[in-house]
Amino acid sequence: MTQLMVPSSPTILGSAQRGDAELVWATPGEDLWVASHHADGTTTFHGFIEHAFGEYVAVDGEGASLGRHATLVAAQAAFAADRS
Repeated sequence: MTQLMVPSSPTILGSAQRGDAELVWATPGEDLWVASHHADGTTTFHGFIEHAFGEYVAVDGEGASLGRHATLVAAQAAFAADRS
């Protein structure tokens, strides 16, 4: 079996307010965005967005779907809506 590896160069894309927590978005590979929250020396995983087949698929930190979206901004907004 061959394993495909994407060169890793994590990039912090910015942050967005989510309820009382500020999410930080990073992209560890092409077409993948990861949301996390950093506080008190700990990092909490909040989910990810994957760009596949022309859609942005959002999944929360527990594996529940937050929907399929036409844009990255709309998919990120689904995380804010999930917390309100």
